[in-house]
Amino acid sequence: ATANGKPFSLPAGAVSTSFKAGLDHRQLDSFTQRGSLAIDSSLARTQAEAQASIDVPIASRRNEVLSGLGELSANANAAIDHYSDFGDLLTWGGGLTWRPIEPVQILASYTSEEGAPSIQQLGNPLITTPNVRVFDYVTGQTVEITRLDGGNASLGADHRQTLKLGGRVQPISGTDFSLQADYVRTRIDDPIAGFPTA
Repeated sequence: ATANGKPFSLPAGAVSTSFKAGLDHRQLDSFTQRGSLAIDSSLARTQAEAQASIDVPIASRRNEVLSGLGELSANANAAIDHYSDFGDLLTWGGGLTWRPIEPVQILASYTSEEGAPSIQQLGNPLITTPNVRVFDYVTGQTVEITRLDGGNASLGADHRQTLKLGGRVQPISGTDFSLQADYVRTRIDDPIAGFPTA
């Protein structure tokens, strides 16, 4: 369910808000037969989410509020997700949109997001496969190992931080021609990945 609206106005323009709530349930049942080994698995996850965002105009040339700045607005958002098999995770962020002159738009945003492991990464059964040939990056040799696949109930959430700076110029008015450049920096702490990913 999503609700959008403009609950009130400021001198520079109307404040826009958006609210979202959702519920998602997933059920995964599987059966695996490898020779004489049979593995039966049943996994389930219910996810509830709530999200809110707001966009506040700060300067407006059209409304003659701090018109020397052009068009400037700030936005903020926050979301919380509850996973039945994992717990609560938080996402938040904000940004600025600035149009100093009509053909030029500059964007800046920052987002902090926590991500949960999938239900398979948490709960898949352990499968042992002997005599698998892999390349050992430490010794520089190809060796035979006993490979373990499956979930890990001790996995924690990853944490992503994304900074984005971007600009767009439309040099010829009345056309669809524009030039755009973006800089994005992402840092991920405690990422979840399968070996042998570095």
